[in-house]
Amino acid sequence: MRSEGKSYLEIAKAGGGIISTVNNTRKASVEELKRTTLQNIERIKKFGVGYIEAKSGYGLDVETEIKQLEAIKGSKADFPYISSTFLGAHDIPPGEGDKGKRKKDYIDILTSGLIKKVAQNGLAKFCDVFMEEGYYDKDETKQILLEAKKHGLIPKLHADEFTDQDGASLAVELGAISADHLLCVSKKGIDSLANSNTVATILPATSFNLGLKYAPAKQLVEAGACVAVASDFNPGSNSGLNFQLILTIAITQNKLSVAQAICAGTYAGAKALGVENDFGHVSRGANAVFQVYDAASYPEIFYNYGENKLKELVFA
Repeated sequence: MRSEGKSYLEIAKAGGGIISTVNNTRKASVEELKRTTLQNIERIKKFGVGYIEAKSGYGLDVETEIKQLEAIKGSKADFPYISSTFLGAHDIPPGEGDKGKRKKDYIDILTSGLIKKVAQNGLAKFCDVFMEEGYYDKDETKQILLEAKKHGLIPKLHADEFTDQDGASLAVELGAISADHLLCVSKKGIDSLANSNTVATILPATSFNLGLKYAPAKQLVEAGACVAVASDFNPGSNSGLNFQLILTIAITQNKLSVAQAICAGTYAGAKALGVENDFGHVSRGANAVFQVYDAASYPEIFYNYGENKLKELVFA
């Protein structure tokens, strides 16, 4: 459908996108989801990634959202370097009848018990919301994330992806650890991020795969924001795991320098997960996760794009 010129939102309205994945995820067992999680971790490690954020968001009901988070938690025995994010407000649950009423009823489920259950059972560190036209508006997002904060979950935000919803400013207002996407972030949003501790996370592969414009990373850096790069690996908008290529896109399309891209993919990425004291840099006392590359110099890793230059990923 994308090759025929259909947009992400048009595909979603036709029953594709998130809802298509929801239907399959609801059928899967915890063990199946855990197995898929571990398979994907092994795939992304081949490109040098040593710390991962995994999100729910493909259940949109109590049972399946919990099931996804349990699969993530269960994967930590095999790969401990995972942060878990509850993205229950990823879309509106499918069903018959008025969509607005379904959304209201689902927000009631989220705020009257599901968020509390996730927090009490230690199933997630963060809570995220897809704030976008046709999904969750500013007031709804604020309601959900304030409830999450009340139970000790740290806010994150899908912010200003397809339209400017003033999501970056709301992320800062709520003390979110990161505002993610930011393709349509306004000057006000850039200034808000620059004067805050909220990390501006760009997702270049999503823009590449959907044929969208790229987040203004250069402007964010110049304003003083901390900019991270993430893969946004997911079934709909980016199915690619080559993180070296993703950093190349950040350099060529988001206009980061090579050094800025490396910082965005290491230290800033760790900061967006609250683990920057232990990961993302080489210093005394930090966790030793090293990438060894077969390259004459560090720019060559990204210059020869599409080729995996990783020689070894070392956990010491």
